[in-house]
Amino acid sequence: MSAANGMAAKWTDHASDWFNPILIKETRQAMKSRQFVMTFMLLLLAVWLISLLFILQAGDSLEFGTGGRTLFLSYYTALSTAIFVAVPFGAYRSLLSEREQNTYELLSITALQPRQIVWGKLLSAFIQVLIFYSAIAPFIAFTSLLQGFDLAQVVMVLTLSLFASLFLSLVALLMATSSRQKHWQTFMTLLVISGLGVLLIAVYGFVSFWISDPIPLDSPNFWWWLGCISVAVGTYFILCLQLTTAQLTFESDNRSTGIRLTCSLQFWLLWIGTAVYYYFNGGFVSIASSQIYVLLVLSTLHLAILGTFITVETDDLSHRLQRDLSKHAIVRTVMVPLLPGGHRGMLYVLLHATCLPALAFFMARISGYTSARVLQQEFLPFAAACNCYLVIYLSVAALVGRCLKRFSSAIQPAHLRVIILILFALGTLFPYLLRALGIIDWRDGYSLAYITNPFETLDYIADANNPVPTALVVLGVTAAILVAFNARWLWHGIREVVFREDPTELTIDEKLLAVESAAT
Repeated sequence: MSAANGMAAKWTDHASDWFNPILIKETRQAMKSRQFVMTFMLLLLAVWLISLLFILQAGDSLEFGTGGRTLFLSYYTALSTAIFVAVPFGAYRSLLSEREQNTYELLSITALQPRQIVWGKLLSAFIQVLIFYSAIAPFIAFTSLLQGFDLAQVVMVLTLSLFASLFLSLVALLMATSSRQKHWQTFMTLLVISGLGVLLIAVYGFVSFWISDPIPLDSPNFWWWLGCISVAVGTYFILCLQLTTAQLTFESDNRSTGIRLTCSLQFWLLWIGTAVYYYFNGGFVSIASSQIYVLLVLSTLHLAILGTFITVETDDLSHRLQRDLSKHAIVRTVMVPLLPGGHRGMLYVLLHATCLPALAFFMARISGYTSARVLQQEFLPFAAACNCYLVIYLSVAALVGRCLKRFSSAIQPAHLRVIILILFALGTLFPYLLRALGIIDWRDGYSLAYITNPFETLDYIADANNPVPTALVVLGVTAAILVAFNARWLWHGIREVVFREDPTELTIDEKLLAVESAAT
């Protein structure tokens, strides 16, 4: 018996070496923490009281009534409070306390990678959720003996809630890494608490409405929509994981490639997934023109939000990344838009933005819009206008950012993001200011005075009864001029990777002249 115990202990020691050390550390701390113990005891007490009060109130109708659904909803209320509030907030505090107690620096100098740290804390939250599930499982089993209990609904709700809690924990970890100053951490803590509270109320209302009717398991549309939502949430889970890891990674490392690849996957999945869905559900002819406009708007917003972050990154490529570049020129050329740098981020946005008119044209053709007039007056002008606005605002922000960096080295990417938002707000409000001053009259219809406002202009272009406006030509010329102004900046980003040249590096003659000047 002692030999068997020794063998089991040996195998346990060997198996523990394969586990993430952060997972073991966080799980041990969580099991001993006051927050987890209090949440666990309160959960058990709540479901016990719910069971007792329900049995006393039901009386003789317990056997023949339909109280199983009501009892499960009451149990789910207690469970959702634990998995949607306590667990994500615990994950948020676990990473935030690493910075407050200055213990993250000790983790960063170990052999652990930032991804291992994130996964360790995330899996620790997942284990806590499983423990809460195991605590409430006997009560759910009791509910299954009552009338009105739908096993398919319960399994679906609990499974989706499990993954939703895991996703919320990851978002909480991301928010914990996004602030380093004390005042921002306090604000972020209040934001996390209020957001989790609002989300808890929304989840409870949604589940209450959902379990009121049986799940249409025999409906193909239900599984299609569930699959589409699962794929979308999965891509955002990967994106949040990449963002959290990037926040914990050194600036000299590659923090952009994974994020940009994930965003490209989301961009193309939106169009390909829509085409696949309609191919198997009614054919391409069931795609309405309004849905193509929605795809264009969503793609533009996706690129605009992403471009606000990646076009204001630091332009210099670290020596560590330059050393790790591939030896093959073709591979380096393909990797140019995916590597860190604001100029390469702008190139990334331009490459995706130029695909919007082609995607709109392709989607319109397979949907049955074969008329050249429809294609030229509806979809292509709208796609081109979206493309132009995207290029104009990001290009102007890039020009302003480079000018400001020449005057002060204290300009940070966060400052440039604020500048982009201010420029967009000013451009949107400028026509309304002219209208308030009486310079333009809203009864005269659309004019070039509204060109800085993308909402008014896109709404005018989307109307097929209106001719192709002059504003589209103005937008195209402006976008081309701004791209030309940024051409040298873009070429520096390409040359730095493809030819392994540092545009900021001095030539040999310049270095000798600098040495002579220093000696003098």
